[in-house]
Amino acid sequence: MRCKAHPPVMDELRAENRRATREHLAALDERLRAVADRVELVALADRYFCLLDEQEFPAGWADSVFTEDAFLEFPGRLCGGRSTIAEFLRRDAERYDRTQRVGADHLVTVHGDAASLCWNSIETGACPAGDQDRYLSVGGRYRAEAARTSDGWRLTHLFLRLIWTTDRGR
Repeated sequence: MRCKAHPPVMDELRAENRRATREHLAALDERLRAVADRVELVALADRYFCLLDEQEFPAGWADSVFTEDAFLEFPGRLCGGRSTIAEFLRRDAERYDRTQRVGADHLVTVHGDAASLCWNSIETGACPAGDQDRYLSVGGRYRAEAARTSDGWRLTHLFLRLIWTTDRGR
């Protein structure tokens, strides 16, 4: 039995179906990229906290977090450049025997290869033995800008706003 030629309307329907499928797949690709970006940016914030809490700072540790020209703004401290930021954070960590940081409520906005993110934090440091105030805790809100690089997302600007602290005049 021979197949009959398809009427032109069938060819038009098939073409429309292929176009709709391509558009649907493109929309899914876009949504998947948005989800992947969000996951990667939250992981960047988490990686930053984990690296500080491990209190081990091998050469180049900050390369996985900051761009070369990154900028950091903490209460009473302003510094620019990845190496300067890395040294400041390493010295700051030496004030504590150990630390624990918890980040939550991450909000992420991506615009192409740039992103904004913010999150809440509670950070506690165990002060060296003999210190009368054994623990220092702070609650704050981080705001950050990030750039997509060839190595993944990296922070270009990090700002911490303190909301509360147990600090008693240190």
